[in-house]
Amino acid sequence: MEIFIDTASVKEIKEFLPWGVISGTTTNQKIFSCEKGINFKDRVKEILSVIDAPLSIEVTKTNESDEALVAEAKEYSSWSPKNIVIKVPMFGNGRGLVLASKLHREKIKTNVTCLITANQVDVGGVVWGNLCKLFFYCRVRDAGGDPVKVILDSKRILEESG
Repeated sequence: MEIFIDTASVKEIKEFLPWGVISGTTTNQKIFSCEKGINFKDRVKEILSVIDAPLSIEVTKTNESDEALVAEAKEYSSWSPKNIVIKVPMFGNGRGLVLASKLHREKIKTNVTCLITANQVDVGGVVWGNLCKLFFYCRVRDAGGDPVKVILDSKRILEESG
């Protein structure tokens, strides 16, 4: 299991990094908006200067075309192809699968976020192979699911798929 700090605060990253348990950082624009008065690209580069590990950045142009989202992902990825991972929401209509597949073909590191069922984890594995998959304990619970069961079922699926 890997632990990612969910922040856009360089101070927080520096605080937790010495613990030796942080595998990377994940963030989104809502989290960035809490960091008042910062330039998004400059802050991404600042984070990358502190932690040489994956930094997941969520696409924002979700109301635009898939092409606009792919272009946004390419731009973000170009800032550090080694460390930037593009975070794509699952979406309820399968659009996240389409986008992740497109980014995978473009050789852009991708993860899918907002997974709330073991089936979504399984489908992601079929489509993209060994890809980071992010699901949310509290969202599973809030949707009426059993988050512990989802974690255990997802673990079994991932172990079986190798």
